[in-house]
Amino acid sequence: MTTRTRPDLSKAIRTVKLICVNATTNSNKQWAAWVLPDGTLYVEYGRVNYAQKPHVYSCRSVALADNKLNQLLAEKRNKGYRPVQVEDQPQIFLDFNQLGSDYAETVREKIDQLASMAEPVINHTAIRFDRDRGVFVTQMGTVSRQTLTQATMALQKIKASLNGAIRRGYESSPYLDAVEQYLSTVPLPIGMKLEARQVLGNLDQITQQFGMLQTLEGCLGKVEEIRIMIEQAISWGGAVGSDERARWLNWGATEEITEMEEQTALAGDERACWVRW
Repeated sequence: MTTRTRPDLSKAIRTVKLICVNATTNSNKQWAAWVLPDGTLYVEYGRVNYAQKPHVYSCRSVALADNKLNQLLAEKRNKGYRPVQVEDQPQIFLDFNQLGSDYAETVREKIDQLASMAEPVINHTAIRFDRDRGVFVTQMGTVSRQTLTQATMALQKIKASLNGAIRRGYESSPYLDAVEQYLSTVPLPIGMKLEARQVLGNLDQITQQFGMLQTLEGCLGKVEEIRIMIEQAISWGGAVGSDERARWLNWGATEEITEMEEQTALAGDERACWVRW
C-alpha cells in the first residue's frame, strides 16, 4: 500500500537501510525500512539523491512486521543490496540564546566558518551540513570519521586500478568494484545514469575527491573544537534547560561502531542498524 504521509519514524523499533551500487547495470538505489510500534512496516525506496517512494505494509503486529522485513531483506540481498553504514537521528533545532551572551555569538561564528569551510564538500558530493545537529548528512544518514576512513580506502583502490582500467577498459572488475565501494560510502550527484568513467575515470577527478575528503576531515576536526566550546558554555553558567542542554551536548555527536558490530549487521542481525554512512 502506498502512502503520502510519512509517519513518525523516531519511535521505530527497528530500522534497516540498504544500498545497491552496480555500475554495470546502472544501479544506484537505496532502500530503507522501519518497524513501527503499531505493527506497520514503512518502506522508502528509489535512486540515490532523488525523492524516495513510500510503501506501507500493514502487518497487524510488531512480530509480523519484523518477519515481513526479514523476508524483504533476504530478497534485497539476493538482488545485490547491502547494509548502509548510517546513523539515523531526528532533526533538532537549537536556541543560541540559552548558551549565554558570552558564548552564543562565538559559537555561531564558528559554525558559520565551518559551513564556509564545508563548501567544497557540498559542491562535489551529495553530502550536506546540518547546522542544528552539527553533522554532515546524506539522504540515508550521518557521516562520521569511520565513513571517511572507508571512503579513503575505496578511493585509493580506484587510483591503484585506474591505469589497468584505461588499458583494459573501464569494465575492469577491480576498478568497478572500487568505484561501487566509494559511491556506497560517498554519494555523488551523478544523475540517472551511472557511468564509472564519467564519475571517477581520470586522475583529476580522483584527486578532486581526495581533496574533498581532506576538507571533510578538517571539518570534522572543527566540529570537535566547537563541541568543546559548547561544553564550556554549558558548564560555565549558560542558562540551559535540561532538554536544551541534551540537544547542545549532542551537537556534532556521531556513534562509532566496532568491526564486530558491522559484521553482525552484514549478517542480518535483527537489531536496529545504528551505524553510519
